[in-house]
Amino acid sequence: MTKLPFDESRPKHAKMVLDEERTREILRNAHWGTLSTVSANGEPHGVPVGYAYDEAQGCLYFHTANKGVKIDNINRDSRICFSIVGSADLVTTKFAAQYESVVIYGNMARIEDRQEAFDAAIFYCRKFVQKLTDEQDVNDMALMMEKGFEYMAMYKLTPTHIGGKCRKVLAKG
Repeated sequence: MTKLPFDESRPKHAKMVLDEERTREILRNAHWGTLSTVSANGEPHGVPVGYAYDEAQGCLYFHTANKGVKIDNINRDSRICFSIVGSADLVTTKFAAQYESVVIYGNMARIEDRQEAFDAAIFYCRKFVQKLTDEQDVNDMALMMEKGFEYMAMYKLTPTHIGGKCRKVLAKG
């Protein structure tokens, strides 16, 4: 297990920092986050996307179409920000919220190698379709992906730094 690239230079409230294990749990268990890129004219662009965290490789995989605003932005500037909300609850009696979140900064690139893209797609599919344990299911998925590579792509996010944050609302005691 590789150590997460936490950026210790970023200011934070010590009470609000998620520990590395809880950050990993959120990365493993959440399914969606917001991927933010920047357009050529500097306009921010954020879209909700599904992802799969490969803990052994220390990266995240994304399945997406071959074309679109986010793809144009990534092709021009690979730097991205990806945020995940692990949990969130309103505490109306305190007019507050408690939450856990992870923010990842890094570089994103299309996986060009066909076998690597295929392996990443299988990894991604296993997260979203956990019943894919039968070898026939995997082979069927492989045939679908082979046809789909004309229209879709797998992208890999390599984190440069990760931050986890939480807020817990305490009851008066």
